[in-house]
Amino acid sequence: MRKQDHLIALIKSLTGTEKRQFVQMAKTEKRHKGYLKLYNALLHADHYDANELSLTLGKKKTDLANEKKYLEKVLMKALRNIRTEQPHVKAINSLIDANILIDKGLFELAAAKLKRAIDEAKRVSFHNIEWHAHGLMLTVASEPNEATNRMQDVTVIHLEGLNECARKMSITSEMELLSFRVYEAYDDRHFDQTESDRAETHMLIEHPLLNVDHTDQHIEFQKYNLLTLLYSRLRDTEAAVRVTAKWVSQVEKQDFIEPNEYITALSCHAQALISHGEISEIRSWLSDLNSNRYRNLPVDGERMKTLLGKYLYWHRSTAYYLFAHKGEKLGHECSQFVDDHIQEWEDTVQILSANHFITATVRIACCSLLMGRAQDALSMLNRLFNEFDMNVHPRRWGEAKTLYAMTLLSIGEYKLFPSAVKNAIYFLKKRELYQSLDRLVLAHFAQLPVEPEIGDVAILLKDLGSRINEWNVGNSGLTPTENLPYLVWSEQTFSEL
Repeated sequence: MRKQDHLIALIKSLTGTEKRQFVQMAKTEKRHKGYLKLYNALLHADHYDANELSLTLGKKKTDLANEKKYLEKVLMKALRNIRTEQPHVKAINSLIDANILIDKGLFELAAAKLKRAIDEAKRVSFHNIEWHAHGLMLTVASEPNEATNRMQDVTVIHLEGLNECARKMSITSEMELLSFRVYEAYDDRHFDQTESDRAETHMLIEHPLLNVDHTDQHIEFQKYNLLTLLYSRLRDTEAAVRVTAKWVSQVEKQDFIEPNEYITALSCHAQALISHGEISEIRSWLSDLNSNRYRNLPVDGERMKTLLGKYLYWHRSTAYYLFAHKGEKLGHECSQFVDDHIQEWEDTVQILSANHFITATVRIACCSLLMGRAQDALSMLNRLFNEFDMNVHPRRWGEAKTLYAMTLLSIGEYKLFPSAVKNAIYFLKKRELYQSLDRLVLAHFAQLPVEPEIGDVAILLKDLGSRINEWNVGNSGLTPTENLPYLVWSEQTFSEL
């Protein structure tokens, strides 16, 4: 991201409440409101263009630069005001207040602020702030106006507090080192292929930090996250579901739930459920997700809504895609999801990364095809081809081009079908992805005569089904969603001829 686009990224991250708070604060200021016009101009901008903004707003570039700085300052002030009641913000503010009061020699007032900082920091496992607060308490206790006995009592309490914080920070450091090892291995390979791979993963799972309950909730949640990654590498999906379910449950029991932390747990649980592939469990999760049950929890509801849209949209598309692979009926909920994706395309593009949006769209288009909505599938794929860079996630683009050919065959567009097949093969070969099941299917498609009869298509599809079944026997370890649902599609298309 360009440095000049950071402000736009900040504006796009705002929730409705945050936008209203900012505008309300801006209106109460006596300063000239020119920066509000800049804010409105940037609301729908993709990048910061000083020349264009200068013409649009009728301002010099130097004036724009100053208004940009001030706009960011007011935005951050509004965001701070919204978060003043969050425990970690209270802890920091109390520590700042205590420093000011110590400078003024108001030690009793400072001690009260430090006690509050310690309580709030302890509540959210903010160890470094708690550690500093205990240290300042020792400074306050050493002042001449403190009685000797009281000073000794306070010193013992806060020295013990310092030691306890140091112990917790030591555990945090150890967990970070372990995280580095786990992620390093995970980046090297997402799944274990050899006995040596599996031995390394089992060794990491048996690490002492991953086999005890931690009173520090952040460390406990980090433990669950690492275990989820490790079990996923082993393809032990049942264990991953068990760990992530416990993780979500633990997060929901907190007095204060941090939205990003909650979303991470929900997202990992969703991925574990989908990988495990139990349809009833996934349907239950979808129902739970649609119920907005988080609104009854101590969490920022509006922030949760934004994050759910961003992080779980992709999982929802994957869940329906898995149903398609399993030959499950794609009912009204899936059809509504397709409608929403088509109607809210521009908004969803803003929420998801390009990678996730492309993946979700290919999977939703595939579901559309299997629901008999081939024209919607073609429309989504064509729009994808026209609006996105094909260098982003080439594997998904290969699927998109193959799915396009499948859709043409389904609706009897036999004239366009050969060129679509050639296009998909060329694309996959160029990016060295023409292999495995995709290669088998596309090579088979290429055998269809230029002007086929219905009988030719029927033979092609029937033979394709047999070849896919043979291929599946030798590749049973793969996750279902790693390929397009060729078998389900070929059988369905054959039955509709």
